[in-house]
Amino acid sequence: MVVAEDVAIGSSFFWAQELRNATVDSAVIKVTRDVFIGVVKLNERENVHPPEPEQALNRGPLGDILCFIPGPKSLILLPMSTRIFFAGILGGIVMFIWSFVAHELLPIGEMGVRMVPNEDAVTGALQTNLGDNGGFYIFPSGGLTPGATGEQKKAAMKKAEEQMAAGAAGVLVYRPKRIFNFPKRLGIEFVTEVIEALLAVYLLSRTNILNFGGRVGFILTAGILATITTNVPYANWYGFPKDFTIGQMITQVVGFVLIGIVAALILPKRDPQTAP
Repeated sequence: MVVAEDVAIGSSFFWAQELRNATVDSAVIKVTRDVFIGVVKLNERENVHPPEPEQALNRGPLGDILCFIPGPKSLILLPMSTRIFFAGILGGIVMFIWSFVAHELLPIGEMGVRMVPNEDAVTGALQTNLGDNGGFYIFPSGGLTPGATGEQKKAAMKKAEEQMAAGAAGVLVYRPKRIFNFPKRLGIEFVTEVIEALLAVYLLSRTNILNFGGRVGFILTAGILATITTNVPYANWYGFPKDFTIGQMITQVVGFVLIGIVAALILPKRDPQTAP
């Protein structure tokens, strides 16, 4: 990329800065984000490709080329400092503990959850009619069949709306058999929440937010975004109960607030690039 002689703009995925008087800054600059930025002068003989030095120089000054040479640690998830990593891990642990409290010690995590009365009769009917065809079911279907045309789908939707208004409706996740390993599910939940915390803290670390409230607010905003991404559409389209949806959203939002508090306490209080 050829740029003007007066001003060059250097940027990378992690860093952006304006370089003033780039033509005189011929030294290579190492940025704290493990990205090397150098200014190569095309009007100097040693910087021109050997086979055609005279041809290149005879064209007159071409300006400067701004070069980006990623360092070995400039991958998308690096560099993540030890403090950022520690904040993410600890935030995930705190979020996991909160999830346990919400589900086991408080009624929040179980809001909207009901047990099926006469369970044996219901499961027997499901096994008789669905057999080994596990999956996600919506009822009523309005008589919709696979491969239906646009007109048939429209008619089935209208009939399903009438059936919903007159009788039972819902969604069903059916498995003919399921081996439920509680420690395994608990482990998956823990890893998931640690990953969520690591990503949230990492995003925070890429900002210039240094005050406590701003950091908590940033991760809270990220948590609200993550919370409404699934919960609101599920309630809207599949009819998930309002109390269940509210309980899940409260649990998740509080979890992200706790991550924000942990991150605000652990991350550096000032930007290391501006520190004296």
